[in-house]
Amino acid sequence: MRNQDPGKMGRQRKSIKLYPTHPLVTFPRSWAKFQEKALQSWA
Repeated sequence: MRNQDPGKMGRQRKSIKLYPTHPLVTFPRSWAKFQEKALQSWA
């Protein structure tokens, strides 16, 4: 498998890597869950 060529890897390193526990990844999910709970409790 040669899909990991150095050019792509270098470009990826420059950009921000959104890893699974990154705040920008986890926050929207937790916020959506919080809103769902809030709407259910208010309903």
